[in-house]
Amino acid sequence: MVARRSPRRAGGRAIALLADGLDMRVLSGLVDGPIALSPLRRAVGAPPPTTLRNHLRRLEDAGLLARCRADDFPRQTKIGLLEPGRRLLSVADRLTGWLALRPNGSVLLGTPTSHAVLTALVDGWSSSVIRALADAPLSLVQLDRRIPGLDYPTVVRRIDALKVAGLVQARRPIERVIPYAPTDWLGRAILPLVEAARWEREASLSPPVPVRAADVEAALLLAAPRIRVAAEISGNCRLVVAFGDRAAAGVVLRIDRGRVVTMRTDLSHFATASISGGVAAWTSAVLDSEPDGLIVRGNHRLARPVLDSLSRRGRV
Repeated sequence: MVARRSPRRAGGRAIALLADGLDMRVLSGLVDGPIALSPLRRAVGAPPPTTLRNHLRRLEDAGLLARCRADDFPRQTKIGLLEPGRRLLSVADRLTGWLALRPNGSVLLGTPTSHAVLTALVDGWSSSVIRALADAPLSLVQLDRRIPGLDYPTVVRRIDALKVAGLVQARRPIERVIPYAPTDWLGRAILPLVEAARWEREASLSPPVPVRAADVEAALLLAAPRIRVAAEISGNCRLVVAFGDRAAAGVVLRIDRGRVVTMRTDLSHFATASISGGVAAWTSAVLDSEPDGLIVRGNHRLARPVLDSLSRRGRV
């Protein structure tokens, strides 16, 4: 099961927890308040007692739920959600919305199909396969060369799972070599991934998985093609996410007549406008449509429409 893997990239751990159908049913079953083990077991589909106990222990160790004494029966314990567990359900809501947009038919969270899709997403995200494909379409051999520490058979498995899930697609062969590229639906997965990363940060999980430059670049490269501004707008706009140690990551977008035509992760590339801010400010802008924490410099007639388009993504 994907939840047992320990993803190394921001957002992966939260989505892995929700990919497990039984974990998801347990969290949902506790929304209305603490309940005893027997009614909880009935509510989540009557799994074997040992299976349920193992899942509860794992969720308890993760700080998502806790046992408490029942007021009416002091010798009986009840199981209740802790605040991180309750907030994790907002990530579940975001995933539910994204799964409903699946091009070849919506998927319900907590089902075997959603488990396969989310497993492929987490594995592709955590192994840097998605980051590599966000740059440009790549073949299996090119991916194998691009990602250190990932052997060729693993690359093949990751791409096959992503393709079956509808997250990547094969492009037209070039000299009998097949390149693979992200689908538009994978681009839309950035919203639940960012929501998941925010939950991990606020839940103070141990060990923490900080947002890194590769996460920022992958998110912006996948989100940028969906930016839409007025047809009369053209120019280069720099999007910068700043980290606490003075490091920064982002992309420079070339916009031609309202559409993004090129994306570069080299921030020194020429731009007449820039939008910058920390991880929390960008998260609020994209998920909550609250961009006030971001700083806009240079050509506002270019930067403002780009920011407006990005901040609308949270409502999609």
